[in-house]
Amino acid sequence: MGSISQRRRTDEIFNVRMHRPRSAPSLRCFPATVGASGDGVAVAADEAFGEEEFAEPFDEEGDIMHTTSGRTIAIVIATVMFAAVLTVTGQTGPAEAAAKHCTGVEANESVTAAKAIEVKQRSTITADIYLCSKSGDRYVRDSGPYKARLGSDGTTSSKSEGDGKTPKGVFWMRDGFGTSANPGLQKAWTKVTRDHVWVDGDATKAEGYNTMQLKSEGYEGESLYQPKPYKYAQVIGYNEARTPGKGSAIFLHANTESMKTAGCVSMYESSLVKAMKWEGSTETQILIH
Repeated sequence: MGSISQRRRTDEIFNVRMHRPRSAPSLRCFPATVGASGDGVAVAADEAFGEEEFAEPFDEEGDIMHTTSGRTIAIVIATVMFAAVLTVTGQTGPAEAAAKHCTGVEANESVTAAKAIEVKQRSTITADIYLCSKSGDRYVRDSGPYKARLGSDGTTSSKSEGDGKTPKGVFWMRDGFGTSANPGLQKAWTKVTRDHVWVDGDATKAEGYNTMQLKSEGYEGESLYQPKPYKYAQVIGYNEARTPGKGSAIFLHANTESMKTAGCVSMYESSLVKAMKWEGSTETQILIH
């Protein structure tokens, strides 16, 4: 133990040097410990506490004293704040739990399949897609949302041929086709050529309206040999009664170059492949609403 005068001298030096500016390593090196997203936290701590107010204290020999420095306190506070954010975002509240169910699918009594693709309209021409599986009396979201495009003129509950609208309702997902090989949909697949068309327009039922046919057999319609949108595609079972004029050629397919459709539902190719693999061989319905 030193004398009272020695301790008083030490206190005076401590008080002076506690507030003396001193160069020190920047707190911006700290994110290496807390992860990339901690960079903003570290910089915020630097700016909030400043460097002068928390400069390290020195003893009489000019060496750093072994006390808790202001900068160390700043690091500790930043770490605690960052950990608190991670903890809060990792919690699952009632709202988040509810979001894991396809409530739109559950509210529609026409949906009865083991799997359902929910196309939830966001704007006139855009939608979110969720892949839902039945679990007990609930439909659980397996994945999504995936961004999707609708008809260039929106949606309708009363579709007609050539209106540029996507039909609303519940439909069965049918066979697949494409200019490339089946990417994983475990259902019938047609690898189309330049000879394949989908009969549309003012054709009659006898003339093959709303079916896939071959030009070489005398049929006319939309060419299915379109490598961009129809690299992978699946038929949506709309107007299966093939009522002339009620609309035809409604598919789930990859996005077009223009990001527009004439009434189909389109997705990014990678998302579409995921959806097809998820669907597999299971009977699946699609709800567009």
